Amino acid sequence: MTSSAPTRSELEMLDTLARDGAADRYEATREDGTIPLIRPGSLALDGKSSTEETLAREWVANHGRDWRFDHGTGSWFHWDGARWRQDRTRAALQSVREQIRAAATASEKPQLGLAKAAVAKGAETFCQIDPRIAVEHDVWDPDVFLLGTPSGVIDLGNGRTCGADRSAMITRRTAVSPRAGSPARWLQFMREVTNGDDDLAHFLHLALLLPDRLDTGARAVLRFRWRQERQERAAQYSVAHPGRLRHDCGHGHVCCQQE
Repeated sequence: MTSSAPTRSELEMLDTLARDGAADRYEATREDGTIPLIRPGSLALDGKSSTEETLAREWVANHGRDWRFDHGTGSWFHWDGARWRQDRTRAALQSVREQIRAAATASEKPQLGLAKAAVAKGAETFCQIDPRIAVEHDVWDPDVFLLGTPSGVIDLGNGRTCGADRSAMITRRTAVSPRAGSPARWLQFMREVTNGDDDLAHFLHLALLLPDRLDTGARAVLRFRWRQERQERAAQYSVAHPGRLRHDCGHGHVCCQQE
């Protein structure tokens, strides 16, 4: 696996940490290489005693890439490698707790006062309001044509597939990945509902998959073909069932009445 250079945001973070005097760093592996991370307890203001605020800054520096806090719903979201998944088991608090435990035992004299739930919750609160973590609810799934799948992200506008990307802010994902081949069941369904009219089936296929991409003229054609199909079906029914009368009830349905 090749190593990648730190991003601009990561460089800014490291500059800030250097100004804070956090020279004690260690290497940690991530999926696309290595970046310097902060050793727990190294941001203590006096070099010895950590506070909720310094613990939070250490946690954000080490884990902030994979966590966001939605202030609209009051929920944590975690990047699982393919999408942002809502944290329903308080895994974020558990991660903060582990960071605090590492900081408490980092020095020769353990900081026993950090082993409290109040400290963990206080540090978590500081993490929630960090600008790198805090988001509003409308940031999720901004592009309706991007579909998350286990094998990557599909752009429904052009059919192209790309790798999972944190910046796409995708939270929804299909259970299975698409595969190459002809959708036999879907094509059979389209042939059945259009009575074998391949042109109409193709048009409906486009209309159902990309409705927002149809211009006004295309929508008018779709409405015309739909009315034409209703009238043809009504005529066929009246010939096959002369004892019954079909009429348009005005609500888009064709109803039956006894003569």
